[in-house]
Amino acid sequence: MSTLGDAHLPVDEAPRPSRLAWSQLSVSYAKRPRTVRRAPTSTSTTTQSPTESTLPPSTADTSQAPQSGNGEGATETDAPTDVQLPQRTRKWKFALSNQSGYVDHGEVLFVYGHSGSGKTTLLRALASRLRRGVSGSIQYNGASISALDWERRARLIDEWPVLHPRLTVRETLEFADRFARGGIGTDANASRRARVQRMLDFFGLDAEADRRIGPNAGVGDLEMRVAIAVELLGAPQVLLLDNPTAFMDPCTAVSVMKSIIMVARETSTIVICTV
Repeated sequence: MSTLGDAHLPVDEAPRPSRLAWSQLSVSYAKRPRTVRRAPTSTSTTTQSPTESTLPPSTADTSQAPQSGNGEGATETDAPTDVQLPQRTRKWKFALSNQSGYVDHGEVLFVYGHSGSGKTTLLRALASRLRRGVSGSIQYNGASISALDWERRARLIDEWPVLHPRLTVRETLEFADRFARGGIGTDANASRRARVQRMLDFFGLDAEADRRIGPNAGVGDLEMRVAIAVELLGAPQVLLLDNPTAFMDPCTAVSVMKSIIMVARETSTIVICTV
């Protein structure tokens, strides 16, 4: 298991006091009407009298033809149809209801709750990933910001981070740094290698730098550390982690939690983590 190193994370500038606050945050969605599939049904006629049943077809009484309704002497077969049950009122469900809170720079907020309590919904709302049904206010340093600007400031790491399986750990970090900062040339490449090396040293990934992540790696200590390092290369001001210790043994989970706390202290980043 990897351990944290003594190196410091690369910081471009001195940290500035910041606060992320949300007030009366709610996420709602309309309940869809129930639709059921009605099976084919048939209605049989009553038993005919002995006189009518013994007559040949040519001499039978044809005055009472089969009816299309539900009367006697009719056989009705209904084709399967979709039946939409009527709703008395339009019901609304709330994944979140009037949630308020704040986090200062350099702090880690742990959100506890059982499955389905709305932890992931809270992170997605704070990361501006939800486009509908969101009400309330989200402010950074006391001011509201646009969704486009907020996407550059905040980073969300899902429970199952997506990493390229054929790249090594070092190649993954170099590609993330190139994508986040850009730049070409000898000086840019030297700076990039220095930043990546500091990330490897801080997260204790130097011994695993040339190891491929693999297509069936799953989510473990290595993958979660790499995912956090990838996002930190973009210098985010807010880092949101959705259950980063899922499917981990206790020792590995403690190691990942220590790295998350150290990230907040070293970079003065606002960190919100669900558990």
